[in-house]
Amino acid sequence: MNDLSIENVRVVAEAILHSLGDHAPPWSVLRVEWTPWELPTPEPDGHAINLVSSHSTQPDDLEEPPDRSQLSVVIGPRGQAFGTEVGAYFPLRAPTADAIVVLASQIQDHAAEAAGSRGFALPPCPAHSHPMNARVVDGIAVWQCPTTPSHFREPIIPAGP
Repeated sequence: MNDLSIENVRVVAEAILHSLGDHAPPWSVLRVEWTPWELPTPEPDGHAINLVSSHSTQPDDLEEPPDRSQLSVVIGPRGQAFGTEVGAYFPLRAPTADAIVVLASQIQDHAAEAAGSRGFALPPCPAHSHPMNARVVDGIAVWQCPTTPSHFREPIIPAGP
């Protein structure tokens, strides 16, 4: 389980945004909020919507989810009244490197969708035309080449001074 604070998760999310490269949307972290996982509310027909897998199920069939709490990271253009905000989640019950990869993958997906038809790889894999993948390697969250991991690999969060 990780022990990162809201401010640390903000720094991690900003580093992820920066690592996406020059062609990524000009986003910033707008806020990081505590979002506890809650059991789904039963519908009038007696079924409950399972927020983890987004399918209907009987309330008795619900199992405790692996992540009972998380931090919600909201990103988008800073200072625009009508900019698009998107959200990503940082699971608090996962090891820190795994949680960083989960967050990086979500932010990467949102950025690629926002970039749309411009066709840029985010983050770009050096000397290749595809984006890098977020992975945990030897306990460290990294961006790496998806076709030839030995071609390129770098930490998602740069080492401090």
